[in-house]
Amino acid sequence: MDANKESQFAKAEQLLKLEMFPKAAQEMRAWPSSWIAGFYSAYPQYQEIIQQDFFADFWHSSCKKLHLKSVPDFHFVTQPGFSDAEFVLGYIFYLLALQSKQKKQEESYHSYIKKSLAFQSIHAHQHWYHHKLCTDKPMAEKLQHLAELLYSWEFFAHKQGTPGYLILANGYWQLVKLAHETKENSFENADYLFWKYLYLAKRCEPFCKAAIHNAYFGMGLELSNFFQAATINKIELAYKNYNTAFFNDVNRTRAEFEAEHLFSVLGERVKSAAWYLTVNKSQGQ
Repeated sequence: MDANKESQFAKAEQLLKLEMFPKAAQEMRAWPSSWIAGFYSAYPQYQEIIQQDFFADFWHSSCKKLHLKSVPDFHFVTQPGFSDAEFVLGYIFYLLALQSKQKKQEESYHSYIKKSLAFQSIHAHQHWYHHKLCTDKPMAEKLQHLAELLYSWEFFAHKQGTPGYLILANGYWQLVKLAHETKENSFENADYLFWKYLYLAKRCEPFCKAAIHNAYFGMGLELSNFFQAATINKIELAYKNYNTAFFNDVNRTRAEFEAEHLFSVLGERVKSAAWYLTVNKSQGQ
């Protein structure tokens, strides 16, 4: 840790210890984003404190500061279901993971991506699935691992809404495609799960504008799928036309019926940030 950062961290720690929270937030506001993640990791005793309401303005400001060099006019927005603290920390840890991977720092990479995934970062989940998809493993073992990974991400998808459901739909489509091409017969239910999550993505879309904006950097659903289709109806058509042998119409009908039932059961909770926050607090990161 360089001397300036160490000094700034010590100052913030002292202010937090004295419960001078507005002053601590003011000091932290001037930090680069990597310092925020560094302080969060280095001082676990203050992790809950700095995510409390009296730091809300600090986190909101930090969210506004995040940007893409390639798209200078783009800014993230506050996303229902996520506090600004959750979103900012998840995204910063994701960026640090990418930097570590580029530098071939495997231990740091896995540490950062794990933290980002714990914050339910959409970008980390997109990256991690692709990372696992590209690993050099026997196909049967890879398919089994991908299926287990996707199954474990259902809570994440519920929290993210449409972008989360699209990650699962795209993942199960890849599973169907690879299983079909390699004649692996252990994943016959994958096309059913593909249709289920694609349908849920469509049903939730009207309530997920901020999530879609943040997930795809304001560029729309074209960044969400293999075919760069701009709407979920076009995504559905593109996947159907790619290879009709992949899909079973009976499974599709059953999946859509179950997805509609799930959506109706969740009802207002699907549309409510308060529900997402309640789920997050009860189930933890």
